[in-house]
Amino acid sequence: MAEATSGVPAAGGLARPLAAVVSALQGGALIINGVAVAAAVVAGGITGPADVASPVGVAVEALLFVGFGAALLLIGRALRLGDDWALTPFLLAQVLGLAVALPLASTSGAAGLVGVLVSASCLAGILAWVPLVRQRLRPTQ
Repeated sequence: MAEATSGVPAAGGLARPLAAVVSALQGGALIINGVAVAAAVVAGGITGPADVASPVGVAVEALLFVGFGAALLLIGRALRLGDDWALTPFLLAQVLGLAVALPLASTSGAAGLVGVLVSASCLAGILAWVPLVRQRLRPTQ
C-alpha cells in the first residue's frame, strides 16, 4: 500500500483518485469561467446596473474564479500525491459548491443544468472524501 507524506498509509481503492479528479475538474471549470467572464467583458463591455457593474467588480470576480480554480487544482494534485492536508480544503470546497449549486439546480434552462452538474460533482467529491478520512482516522498497523 502506498504511503502518504504524513507516514499514514494512503486510502486504497478509488477514493483518492476520484477526489483528485473531481478537484481537478472543478478547478478547471472555475478557471475557464473566470477567463470567460473576462473575455465577455472585453468583447461586449460591462453591462448591468451601475451599482454592481463596475470594472473593479468584474476584475475581482474573474480573479476570484481563477484563484479558486488554481487552489482546487493544487488540492487535486495534493490528493493525488497522498497529502492529507488537502482533505479539509477539499471538503470545504465541496460544501461551498453545494451551497451555490443546489439553489441553481432548481432553476430552468442552462443554469439549472449547470446547477445539477455542479451538485453531482460536489456529492461525488464528498462520497470520495469519507473513506479518505476514515482511513486517516483508523490507520492500519
